[in-house]
Amino acid sequence: MIKNWPDTLAALSAELRTLRHGAPDIMKVFAASAQTALKAGALDSKTKELLALGISIAVRCDDCIAFHAKAAVELGASEAEILETISMAIYMEVLTVNYLDCWDVSANDFPTGCDKLEQIKFLLRYAILAPSNHNTQPWLFEVRGGEVAIIADRTRTLPVSDPDDRELFISCGAALFFLETAARAFGFDVSIRRFPQQHDPDLVAVVEIGKRSTKRAGRPELFEAITSRRTNRSKFSDHQLSPASESAIEAATSANGVRATWINSRNDRVTLAHLIGLADRAQFEDRAFRKELSSWVNPDRASEPDGLPAKSIGFDSPWNYVAPLLIRTFDLGPGKSRIDEALIQSSAAIMVLSTGFDKPIDWVRTGDALAAALLTAESQGVNASYLNQVCEVDDTRFRLAKIGTVQGYPQLVLRLGYGIPVAPTPRRPLDSVIRIRADAA
Repeated sequence: MIKNWPDTLAALSAELRTLRHGAPDIMKVFAASAQTALKAGALDSKTKELLALGISIAVRCDDCIAFHAKAAVELGASEAEILETISMAIYMEVLTVNYLDCWDVSANDFPTGCDKLEQIKFLLRYAILAPSNHNTQPWLFEVRGGEVAIIADRTRTLPVSDPDDRELFISCGAALFFLETAARAFGFDVSIRRFPQQHDPDLVAVVEIGKRSTKRAGRPELFEAITSRRTNRSKFSDHQLSPASESAIEAATSANGVRATWINSRNDRVTLAHLIGLADRAQFEDRAFRKELSSWVNPDRASEPDGLPAKSIGFDSPWNYVAPLLIRTFDLGPGKSRIDEALIQSSAAIMVLSTGFDKPIDWVRTGDALAAALLTAESQGVNASYLNQVCEVDDTRFRLAKIGTVQGYPQLVLRLGYGIPVAPTPRRPLDSVIRIRADAA
């Protein structure tokens, strides 16, 4: 797609004016930093602007490209200098890691003629595409011959928003389901043992990847949905889910022993919106929560292998470049609660996942059910995202259990509907989350 760069620059200028008006102190610091960085020294200002342009191209920041290209030209950069800068930026971009490349996996690339280890590693390329809170990806995979141990990675915990590691285990359960779905799609027999060793609470499950037949099993539509699934935080249209889609999504969660409750009535939605608003405000009033959240927010989509790209949570350019600072410094709870209340009203469907007990095995099964629901929704053309803050604050979680026909312990709140297409979030490279035991090679 051809960009209209003058329009991009005009829109950026308008957004910067808004930012200067809304956060003048921050913008003064930002402007002073820019002036200091661009001041002529060992490098003249034009060369520095050309460097900034090259970096902007490498990180794929359209607004930055427009801004620094204009500034370089104003400082006397020639067309030849601009073109050489672009060439170097493209060259360097080829050498950098793009943490979105993991989504580019195709069943056609399955290593049919390779040994079992290589085939298992290929299956794990699908497992790492599972969702996780703040995109922490809190899992490790240890290959032990024909088995894969899924291990909770306690170095990636969220002690403020998830002090019991409940959502960490839900994330591991989702990765487990993605792995099982991929293995069955390629014809492998699969056997799962959840928490097989009582003395090792971090060992979430052991998945035995058995014999492979030429006939594929499982549900191919769920497997095909793995690489196209996205967490869609956009506002949904008013188009309602079909009864068939609702039934399919509910059946997917029930098959995993988790209860799914639809929040349909207007009164129940108003109550849920109120509880989510309370949870938003309670969390953002807490400096520790803001610090934790900001540490997992990244300005650029592909620059880091984990965390939340700022644009995916509503910080459009140029706000995305100061999003961690804004989150850490200011109480954004009131504004966040208004946005979330509007999202509830625009959603075609709201679903609460709950369990009869509240132990790690229940959390892992919730992850199973979540993954099944998300992949089923994707196969039906339905988008999904979360409103889980209501389950992260004790008081609102307790009150959520009393809405409508919700029973037991609420674990997750899903919003479902039809939104605009969104980009994927980054993933850690497989090599950083996999261990190969010596007897597996």
